[in-house]
Amino acid sequence: RECEAAIQAGPLEPMFAAAGATYRGTGGDKRFLGETDDGPSNKLLDQLGHVRVNEITDTVMVHAAAAIYPTATPATVNRQLYTPVISVLRMACKGRPWKPDLTRPKGHSEIKRADAPPDSWFGPLLPVCRPQLAAVILFCTTSGRRAGEAIKCLPSHYDPVRGTVVLKDKRGKTVMVQVAKQVQEALGFYDWQKGPGLFGAYTHSNRRNLFRDLKAACERAGVKYY
Repeated sequence: RECEAAIQAGPLEPMFAAAGATYRGTGGDKRFLGETDDGPSNKLLDQLGHVRVNEITDTVMVHAAAAIYPTATPATVNRQLYTPVISVLRMACKGRPWKPDLTRPKGHSEIKRADAPPDSWFGPLLPVCRPQLAAVILFCTTSGRRAGEAIKCLPSHYDPVRGTVVLKDKRGKTVMVQVAKQVQEALGFYDWQKGPGLFGAYTHSNRRNLFRDLKAACERAGVKYY
């Protein structure tokens, strides 16, 4: 009976890790699926890599979310877990008798308004910052780029003559940014060519250090941490 059932069922569906590799290999988004700018990232694959694609249910996803993102908001869980998993499953189910049917986390579509600092925040803060920290704060503020994008910049990405920085956004697209005068002045207060990153020791591998130093500077300045 087991042999008969196996024959009727046909070949077993692939594991999620194999399906994810196929998805990446055909041009799918590599973020959160075992490959990042910092090297391999196995959090998602550790949880789901050994599960067959047709066996990934809401229960499996809830346990994966609890293990990988225990304190994250529903929006983050949806973006970094559900969206990539559903994308892989949609590709894997083509021509198959099953379809992915996952329920995204409740509240994932609620928009959280960004809490931006007032203009008066910068006056007391910048003087108590290290030059590199002040430069990256000014760069993100005047350019609208993410902190994670800014600290991936290398000295070679900055052209002081043209006043531009070439960086890659979160999707890996190359972007040229015009550097504001305030940022160019801030870069002049330290040897930015020395590296390792354009903003000194703030590199793509230690974003938490940037936020830690910013929080400490806010405490010294007596202003709210943003």
